Amino acid sequence: MLFELIYRSEADTNVSDDDLLNILGKARRFNSKNELTGCLLYNDRHFVQILEGEFNTLNELYARIRKDSRHHNIITLHMKEIASRAYPDWTMAFKALEADDMKSIKNALGISQFKELNSINEESPISKQLFWMVTQSIF
Repeated sequence: MLFELIYRSEADTNVSDDDLLNILGKARRFNSKNELTGCLLYNDRHFVQILEGEFNTLNELYARIRKDSRHHNIITLHMKEIASRAYPDWTMAFKALEADDMKSIKNALGISQFKELNSINEESPISKQLFWMVTQSIF
């Protein structure tokens, strides 16, 4: 079964730009080998990530993510079964959102920080809208 996982977290204060590049490289290689797809957004030491893939593979990866000391305050926004992938060609797209991006997001979605993303009835509709909005500008 194909599932979608969305979570948010805070980067450790010691995480550098080089660390982010390292995380992305490892994620892309792992995801490619394990048929996972998704997108990672970053702003002001906060991450929000969407991952798509087989249920057991996602669960195993998420368990490792939750133990990773490079970030904390990990909040699951949702995990649900999906009919098809939103990002079938992206082993891990990435976008660091700047002030102008966040201004557009605030105007469109009413949030100014990732930590404002919540889960309602085990789903996070605003996070889905955020990914849709941002990924339109990636390619």
